[in-house]
Amino acid sequence: MALLNTRQTLILLLWLCDICLYMARTNVSVAVASMFPSDSSEGSLLSAFYWGYMLFQIPAGWLASRFGGSPVLVMAVVVWSVASAASCFTSGNLPALFALRVVVGCAESCTYPSMSQLASVWFPYEERGTCWAVITTGESIGTILMLLGGPFLVDSFGWRSVFLSSGALGLVWVLVYVAAGFAVASDPAKHRSISAAELAHIQASRPPRPPLVSTPWRRILTNRPFIATICCHCLYNWTFYIGLSWVDKFFKSAWPETPTATLAVASVVPYAALFVCGSSSGFVADKLESRAGLSPTATRKLINSVGFLGGAAGFFALSFIAPTGGSAPARASIGAATICLSVAIGIAGFGAAAGYWATFADLSPRHGALLLAISNAFASAPGIIGNTFTGNLLQSTKDDWSAVFQISAGTLVLGAFFYLGSEARDQHFDTPRVGSLNTKLLDVAVDDADCEAAGVAGGGAASSSGDCDGENITPPPTYRPD
Repeated sequence: MALLNTRQTLILLLWLCDICLYMARTNVSVAVASMFPSDSSEGSLLSAFYWGYMLFQIPAGWLASRFGGSPVLVMAVVVWSVASAASCFTSGNLPALFALRVVVGCAESCTYPSMSQLASVWFPYEERGTCWAVITTGESIGTILMLLGGPFLVDSFGWRSVFLSSGALGLVWVLVYVAAGFAVASDPAKHRSISAAELAHIQASRPPRPPLVSTPWRRILTNRPFIATICCHCLYNWTFYIGLSWVDKFFKSAWPETPTATLAVASVVPYAALFVCGSSSGFVADKLESRAGLSPTATRKLINSVGFLGGAAGFFALSFIAPTGGSAPARASIGAATICLSVAIGIAGFGAAAGYWATFADLSPRHGALLLAISNAFASAPGIIGNTFTGNLLQSTKDDWSAVFQISAGTLVLGAFFYLGSEARDQHFDTPRVGSLNTKLLDVAVDDADCEAAGVAGGGAASSSGDCDGENITPPPTYRPD
């Protein structure tokens, strides 16, 4: 008997992919201090990845929706791995390295849309919270491995070894994924060894998938819950990318006399906290739905709000410890700063993993990959603006880290507020609505008002026919559309 069933094996492989993804994303943060001396040069190079990541998101989502997540994912990992390895041949040339980081960003932009497409067809509805929470813990593991192992590689073999090792790991992952039979299995029905019982369970427990039609761009881009999710995503990414790119620099500049080993531990502890909090959020979400009886929408909003507001409190506390610029020293120990940053990154990640991040597949089983790509395109802007702004801010204020963390706290509070306008239910983008303006901005208000008037807003017995949603689609018995 196999230790893991087929979809559990897929989760494991996607988790390993996420680890490789973040090792390739953060390798430049480790190597850059040995390559360029100024904050402004570092900020410019760190922003290069996000230019590619932003510009290719929507094409990536379209490719994943049209051709399936697996082949797109495999090609993406090959490209970013080769580009990462090629960075070791740039000899520290800034334009050449900038161009390769743009290529890495373009390739990595395909990853999450591809994973979203796979999640929408491979996993039953009630498993999606756990699925995404497990996969995204790879972000923190990959970051930890690079922040711990990267400095050792730089000291022992030079900065080129950081790029070469992360590229090699990505190519090894591709070989394992292909050997496991998933490269041609964007749908579970196409996998060579899935059992009939597991396939039947997946198909009976996932949302109905409408036939492939042209992309309803207008309805997607004017959809209120989707717009709210994008805003939340952008605001979270500001804080996440600042932490990802600058945490190592923060500890080194605020406590310059601290031993290297201590600095390395301080840099990775926040991401260990992110791993623990992120991996638990999906479990908490599933229990809130199955045990407490909360709807998916209420569950997502509760977890997202708790995570974002808790993370904001951590960043705000950190702003009272961090140096205020000039020659001002840190106002507390490195241990206190590590605790505050761990609270900020860990709890915010708890909210993101089973909060807004799990919403894209909820909003549309058919177009989930495209929705994630569109949102990622907008949410890549903080990687460009935030890193460039932070580099210039630190240079002009002579390392005023307090201001950096106060801004991060404010963005998380705004993110929690914006997500209250989202919801975790199928928006039926492909279904015509007779007599409507064909946009959810109007439709959702009309539908909810009608449901409340009929006394079935909570999904009661009268809603089982689908008439309350105006769709006349009856979901499978085990699928919970709201």
